[in-house]
Amino acid sequence: MPFSINVIYLLILIAIAICFIVILNAMQKFVLKHLSVTLFQQNAPELYQEMLKSKRLRLVLRRSTLTLLELEGYYYIRDEDRAQQTATILENMKLSSSEQFTFYQKALCFSVSLGKVNDSTEYLQKLENLLKNQTNPKFIAILEDARLLVGVYINKDVSLLPELERLEKQQTGTQKGLTQYRMAKLYYYKGDVERTVAILKQSERNLEGTVWYPLVQQALVDNSELEVK
Repeated sequence: MPFSINVIYLLILIAIAICFIVILNAMQKFVLKHLSVTLFQQNAPELYQEMLKSKRLRLVLRRSTLTLLELEGYYYIRDEDRAQQTATILENMKLSSSEQFTFYQKALCFSVSLGKVNDSTEYLQKLENLLKNQTNPKFIAILEDARLLVGVYINKDVSLLPELERLEKQQTGTQKGLTQYRMAKLYYYKGDVERTVAILKQSERNLEGTVWYPLVQQALVDNSELEVK
């Protein structure tokens, strides 16, 4: 009998633990979605940062997750100084593998957008080290795209054109348009104006209605925009 009672108590504790985890996960998803809507759809970065300071939020999200979200907000408004300060804090925190992946990927994209050679190279190397033993096709594809990002935007490596052309033939829609835009950049660096314009026009059709569409239009009006965007 005592044994049976102990088993029942144990099962009850396990059930309570499972319920707690399920509720916590649901709350985390709700909070993260609300924060995302506030920053990206409502375009309210100041409110977003205020929300992250809520004490109640600390009961739902890890400190490292909150710091990553804070960094996301600074990237969004392109506040380089505060982004760097927050990145330094993250470098000294104990992050999970998934948090490291998120951090390095976002930091890489931000560094590339600013044309920062050293930072872009550093974060690409960190991403390489983190994913070096990965066999998941999703992560392999992300790493390959990160290499292309640095190769095109930072190294201006025109030898990547055949690789981009191979990818472009396999893609459709927005992804195809982004690859075409990268191809246009490399043709521009190569000095092939005719090919640059032709590829930009193809990219324009595939990126219509996306956030990248205005960039393509600006580049069509003035090809030198490809140097900085």
